[in-house]
This record gives sequence, C-alpha cells and structure tokens, in this order.
Amino acid sequence: MDSILHDNQAPAQIDVLSIDIDGYDYHVWDAVQDYRPRIVIIEYNPSIPNDIIAINPHREDIFTGSSAAALVELGRKKGYSLIAVTQTNLLFVVNEEYDKLEIWDNELSVLRPMERLGDGKYFQTYDKRIVFTGHNSFIWAGEPFGDRENTYYFSNV
Repeated sequence: MDSILHDNQAPAQIDVLSIDIDGYDYHVWDAVQDYRPRIVIIEYNPSIPNDIIAINPHREDIFTGSSAAALVELGRKKGYSLIAVTQTNLLFVVNEEYDKLEIWDNELSVLRPMERLGDGKYFQTYDKRIVFTGHNSFIWAGEPFGDRENTYYFSNV
C-alpha cells in the first residue's frame, strides 16, 4: 500500500483513508507503515459476531472478510481509536484526536449492538449436521444458503 501511495505522490499527511476491497482490507491497512491518516474507514464482515477475532487469510484470492474485533485490535496496535460503526464499515481516528470527539464509550459492543446480526443461530447434531435457525440467507445479498447435504434450516426452533 505504501508503494502505491508513494508512486501516486500522496501527501505526507493524509486526512482520510478508505479501504473497501471485499476481503483483503485487514492486510492492506496493516501494510500502511509510512503514512498515518487521521481517519481510517475500513470494511468488515458484518456477519461475524463482535467477540470473534477472524482475519481474512493473507491471500488475495480469498474473500471472507475480517471481523470488526480483528480490525479494532489492529487499529489499537496502530494507534487508532474506534469512533463509529456502520452496517459494513468501521471508522477510526488517530488517538491524538480522539478526545476532541467527546465519545465516552467506544467499545465495539456499544457502537455495534449484537442485535444488528438478527436472530440467526446454529447448533450441531449428534449425526454430524449443522442446524441454522432464524436467518437462513446471506445478509448482504438476501440469497438463501441453499441446500447442503449436511445442513438443515429451520425458521423456528
């Protein structure tokens, strides 16, 4: 990422960096070493619960996305504070600017309540199947999961 910014004569001080590339976002932000944007907007996988650290594999051909928790952890390591959460993006500000915003609680659980994920749950059966309840479709496309040999779908359990 740094080489792209250098090659395109990016200013030394970038105000806003937005990363939205459907999966590899974590690794792109992690690779930004020579620049320290004041604000970073980065896409996360909204289907992953807040308490799971999941990082898209370090491969450009896999598009699982990373969890909000993983990106919050990366932001902290890089000197950023979480300031807002949208349905698919996290917004961070450099720590030096955080107090100016007067955000009293920026915990992920406060800025992204779990009810945003809907009522989907799963459980395993003794015959080695996975049972989904509630949500039975992809949240970003509305398409059903489809029939799978070892998967059951129930609307109410």
